[in-house]
Amino acid sequence: MVTSKTGGLSKCCYFTLEEETEICLGWSVSIGAAAKEKSIRVSRVRLYKDSENVSADYLKNYDRIQRKDINYPRFGVPQYWTVENFNVPQSNGDGIKLGIDKYPGYNTLMLGVWNDRASAVGDLSKARIYKKVTLPAGTYYFGASYQALYKIGHGFIFMSETLPETNSAEVCPPFLLTTVFCFFSFKCLMSGSLVC
Repeated sequence: MVTSKTGGLSKCCYFTLEEETEICLGWSVSIGAAAKEKSIRVSRVRLYKDSENVSADYLKNYDRIQRKDINYPRFGVPQYWTVENFNVPQSNGDGIKLGIDKYPGYNTLMLGVWNDRASAVGDLSKARIYKKVTLPAGTYYFGASYQALYKIGHGFIFMSETLPETNSAEVCPPFLLTTVFCFFSFKCLMSGSLVC
């Protein structure tokens, strides 16, 4: 595995679909009870099919990340993405961390804490952002540009036919989809299995 640099494009999961398939694409970060400062901010998402950028065809909200809400100046909810186990209320008027962070001056998909872990609602050890898409047969890669990768020790970028259980990520059983390469400091999950 190769470590991705903040601001760089990481091509993580290469995969081949033999027929039209609904899959999940996303990120999962384990934010443990002792975590004080940890963050991933995704500024751009990419999906390529047979070396052609098909992000616009299959990924709503992949570039210039849009928010579903406009209630708060900094934190919010991403449009067209599902956020699970990540809800961190703020006491300073910035809103609630629910998957969007505008810290760099533009919206990013975000999972992370900054000395606010104690105010979290839910199980941050299973925090994730994902979307389901139906893709035709072909060879793909799923990757992203990261505005920040800060102290992420246990995280995954994944593609899977079903949402992976991140606690079982150390197991490598056979998987249904083929041809996966990972270029990231995260691990890559595929069909619920660690494949890198």
